[in-house]
Amino acid sequence: VVFTIPAPDAVDVPLNQIIAAIFNKVMDSATINAGTFTLMQDITPIAGVVTYNGVTATFTPDADLLANTEYTAMISMNATDLVGTPLAADYVWTFMTGDALDITAPFVIATVPVNNASDVPFNQILTATFSEVMDAASIYAGSFTLMQGITPVAGFVEYFGVTATFRPMAMLDVNTEYTAMISVIATDLAGNPLAADYLWTFTTGDVSDTLAPYVTATL
Repeated sequence: VVFTIPAPDAVDVPLNQIIAAIFNKVMDSATINAGTFTLMQDITPIAGVVTYNGVTATFTPDADLLANTEYTAMISMNATDLVGTPLAADYVWTFMTGDALDITAPFVIATVPVNNASDVPFNQILTATFSEVMDAASIYAGSFTLMQGITPVAGFVEYFGVTATFRPMAMLDVNTEYTAMISVIATDLAGNPLAADYLWTFTTGDVSDTLAPYVTATL
């Protein structure tokens, strides 16, 4: 587990918080379930639904958490990667709730291509970066779409960190306008949707992107 939401020892956690654990690699989804991802309030198990998408496991409580209460979340070592290797040990973290709900809507802070971009390579992969971590289960082909006029463009949608990616299944048409959209189906980890569908347009050019990536700075 590389990080969690809430973070270990977090305080004032919203009562409607969805709990998430992000792994360092793709896991065997069959091993990410209510038996391996648990939430406890002292010795009382909290009922909820466990989902897994990309490298993110989420635990959605069936009801709002209690105010000003300590909770303990755990990913057990029964969770394994795709070759069957388990966690080295159970991963356990605690957090303390506050007394309020999270009602702030997430929003898109950046896209690739940018809105109204021109001469976009016809092999472009699209991305949308959010203002906060989203519920990975809500980022899929139904909530991140690409259209050429009224024709949907087939593609694969992935979500990692705070960024959603749309990979077209085929090269885009040259010198053509496209419209991408993140719909209000997309929600944050408290279940808040975008305030409105987020749309942006771009126009392809007639060349592909063949420039190799490179490091621009190091720390």
